[in-house]
Formats: sequence, C-alpha cells, structure tokens
Amino acid sequence: MKKIYTIGRGEECDIVIPDNTDIISRLHATIRVESNGKIYLTDQSLNGTYVNGMKMSSNVEIPVSRKDVVSFAHIYNLDWSLIPSQKKHRIRTVLVVTVSLVVLIFLILGIQKLFDNNQQTMPVEIQPIAEPPIVITKSETDTVVVRDTVIVKQKESVLPKSENQDTVKADKPKEKEVVYDPIY
Repeated sequence: MKKIYTIGRGEECDIVIPDNTDIISRLHATIRVESNGKIYLTDQSLNGTYVNGMKMSSNVEIPVSRKDVVSFAHIYNLDWSLIPSQKKHRIRTVLVVTVSLVVLIFLILGIQKLFDNNQQTMPVEIQPIAEPPIVITKSETDTVVVRDTVIVKQKESVLPKSENQDTVKADKPKEKEVVYDPIY
C-alpha cells in the first residue's frame, strides 16, 4: 500500500496549514508512505522545507523518519500524528492473513477428514469394471413345444367281496392315463 499525502495551505491538501501571510505555499510538500513503512518527503515550495534544521532541495525526494523534525518555512512543524502509521495497517494485515490461514487450515483438515472417511468405506484398490467381450455367434432358432395336456387319474375300483371266499388279492387295475388334448 502506497499513500501520498499533500501538505500546504490549499483546501485541497490532505494536511492543511493555516497561514494568512502566504509564506506557506498552496502545495508546500508531499509525503509518500510505502507499505513497508518507509517515508519520503519532497519539497515543492518557494520558501523551503527543513529537515532537522537543514533546507531541502526543491523537488527532490529524501527519506525521513518519524523522529525527524520537519519544518515548513520555519513557521510550522509537521505533526507526525496526522500521517497514519503503517504499523496499524500492518497489524490489520497480519490479523487478516492469520485469520485467513486458520480458515484455510480448517478447510484442508475438513477435506482431508472427509477424504479419509471415504477411503475407509471404499475398497483399498478400485479398479474399473471391465465389460465382457461381445462374442457374436451364428444364432439358431430355439423351438419349444408346449402342450396343453391334463393327466386324469381314474379312481380305484372297489371289487365286491364274497362272504364265502377268502380274501382274494386282486391285482389293482393299472391306472389309465387319459390325455386330454384340446383342439384349437
């Protein structure tokens, strides 16, 4: 993140220096703050900008720190509290990165646990099912004979017994099969 702050008596400046004598220029200087915390000052005035009592060259960017005393035309010293500290931004950035990493780790662990659960329920080695080869043979027509037949058994005949005769073993008559073959 790089930010440039303008300093002068003009209302459009980021840091406005009240001056009725017109010694401070409308755009007196610029301060550039880089994301790594380095600060650069550029003088753009007629009456000069001083760093620790030494006059800066006009339109030359020099590195400064928050410990330096920056004076605009010897009538106004820079209030460093008006320049936002990059440490605040760093803390926020570190916090955002840390939270993002924690969320990412939980996502990875959750996906890994899901994957492990699926591995336990699935066979160790999954191989695709091979389809059997298609064999084309010369087909012959199959014929099936269906008959509507009913086998009817006749009842046993009962032979009358005579009283004077001993029991005679009579051969049982063989059952006759009667085939009922309907005609269509």
